Amino acid sequence: MNEVALMRQLHRHGHSSRIELATILKLDAKTVTNLTRELLKKRYIRTIGLAPIDRGRPRQILQLNNRVLQAIGIYLQEDAVHGAVIDLEGHISHKISAPISGKGSQKALLQTLRKIAAQLLRQSKVKVMGIGLAFPGIYDIQTQRIIECAHLPPWKGICMPEVLKGVYRGPFFFDSFTRAKALAELWYGAARTLENFILIDAGVGIGCAIVTQGQLQTGATHLAGEIGHMIVDRQGLRCRCGRLGCLETVSSLETVQRRMQKITGRSRQQLSVSAMAELLTSDNPAIRASVTEAGQALGLALANLVQLLNPAHIVLAGDMLALGPLFIQSVNAGLTEYSIPTFRHAVRVVPGTLGEDGALLGAGILALQPLFAS
Repeated sequence: MNEVALMRQLHRHGHSSRIELATILKLDAKTVTNLTRELLKKRYIRTIGLAPIDRGRPRQILQLNNRVLQAIGIYLQEDAVHGAVIDLEGHISHKISAPISGKGSQKALLQTLRKIAAQLLRQSKVKVMGIGLAFPGIYDIQTQRIIECAHLPPWKGICMPEVLKGVYRGPFFFDSFTRAKALAELWYGAARTLENFILIDAGVGIGCAIVTQGQLQTGATHLAGEIGHMIVDRQGLRCRCGRLGCLETVSSLETVQRRMQKITGRSRQQLSVSAMAELLTSDNPAIRASVTEAGQALGLALANLVQLLNPAHIVLAGDMLALGPLFIQSVNAGLTEYSIPTFRHAVRVVPGTLGEDGALLGAGILALQPLFAS
């Protein structure tokens, strides 16, 4: 516990002397000396010079050895697997990707995941602290098995501890990619200075992660945050989950894409995110309405969430941000229209800063954060 506390202090504040660490952690000097000796031996920390003082010997300054404290992060998307080596400073190296198909077999999906993990283990220059996997879908915390994944059917039914079977026997951590993105924004992005916020991941689906006092809130069975399947229109379209009028049927990237297909006559393949963003630069009111309606509907859902949880910040992430400022403006407009003013004035909406790398960084953090958790 003392070792974890010492590393956590260095992680938060960058560097310290042994005397400063002893004072902050309320430990005696001998205990801190023994702890740092062990951590230096493991190469988890390193010395970075001497700090001059008025009297006595200069104090040796200690810092986490970020380049040694590395993990592998793997992000399972609906159509691809991305992997990389992540260090404690948030640097990404050896990034690789491989395509997958929702129509492929479960065996083929696992083979791709294992191939990427094995390749990254070979390429890492140091022994990694663990492997983290960020994925779509809902899993049962008791059986640790995926119970639902509408956007990637082969993922359903997979037992998580067996994902890297035959490839890696070290520490393996996993969670939804929305919560992974929240961790990444907390460590390296828009939420770095925030203690309490909600992250909304708006893309093919709509996910939500809740952070209070710097900690992810997962709920009793690790299912908290399924805002995408909040019912917003009882007579609405049928969702992939089988119910009518889920938020994803009115606010997701797929919904906007489908609306633009009807307006333009283009195929789904022709309407990439960048192509949709290009269309929005025109003055076509129907094209712009496809985004404003989606954003305002999301703002309505967030108004209910804000009045329930009273967060200080909402961090918006996901592919919908690539559509440009119109989407965020529409979310803010819906939030303002449907919120009680007192609640609306207390919350600020900010865009995430990590983009496509958010989930990959978050996956790496899943494996790194146990170093700092007592």
